Amino acid sequence: MKVKNVFWGLFFICAAAMVVLSQMGMFFEIGWFSILLTVFLIPVMVSNLVKLNFYGFLFPLAFLFYIYAEPLFLLDNVRFWPLMLATLFLSIGFSLIFKRRRFEKFMHTNPKFGKSLLGDGGNVVSFSESFNSSTKFITSQDLERGYFSCSFGSMKLYFDKAVLAPGGAEIVLSCSFAGMELYVPRYWNVVNRIDPSFGSVDHYQRENQPGAPTLTLTGDCSFGGIKIFYV
Repeated sequence: MKVKNVFWGLFFICAAAMVVLSQMGMFFEIGWFSILLTVFLIPVMVSNLVKLNFYGFLFPLAFLFYIYAEPLFLLDNVRFWPLMLATLFLSIGFSLIFKRRRFEKFMHTNPKFGKSLLGDGGNVVSFSESFNSSTKFITSQDLERGYFSCSFGSMKLYFDKAVLAPGGAEIVLSCSFAGMELYVPRYWNVVNRIDPSFGSVDHYQRENQPGAPTLTLTGDCSFGGIKIFYV
């Protein structure tokens, strides 16, 4: 099931629920703008929670709490910026604990890709960076899969010395409050399937070249930016 289909399915389900509840007179004190924002944010929250993207889940939740705190008597005198700061700290904490464990468990136990190497010479590679800047040169000669995570920092990845496996390679990116730059050979075909949540992916989509190696990019980008350059 595609994340995009889940998102829009949840969007219309929430919209239907809001229309019915509004006819029951339950949203007098809240306003239509808040209702529309809720319809949009709830599917965003669910889709990001499924991917363990805590930034994309907790920040929309904080926005909703701020909107509904006073009308629903949840809490008095909620201040916006302290709430956002607390949400940021929670997002960092959950991301460091849960996503890293899932990342490491998959890298060491998934038999599909054989032995996982934490360097850049094997067919499966991975790097993680937090609160720092780094530059990585990927030199794998049979690259099948890669995992790269960057939070509150920047990362540059150079693939110009790498050789993809005959069936192509998949690179999974996790970018949170960070900037990531990928430098790939200009003769490669690049398929961008990154899911940005409050982030951006800058990729000049070119026409695919028949028979050229294919690099597929997946993952998520929250409050950050990913750029792909051809060299």
